[in-house]
Amino acid sequence: MLPKKRGGKEIFWSWTKQNVGDKWIMTKLSARWMPPKKVIQAFESEGFIWGGKWAIWDNMHFEYRPELIKYNNIN
Repeated sequence: MLPKKRGGKEIFWSWTKQNVGDKWIMTKLSARWMPPKKVIQAFESEGFIWGGKWAIWDNMHFEYRPELIKYNNIN
């Protein structure tokens, strides 16, 4: 569970869109909340895909999709 903002940073594109409309996609990386790098690395090392790397960013999202990793030949 995460708040809509943490430390003044945006967490999820859809929540940001509610406030700024279509300008949400222009939210700078420095204005987006990021999980600690060690958390991202821990999830990715176990085969999870992190939503912070998606074109439509979702920094709080980790998804286990081994079929996508295999299909895209990601290690």
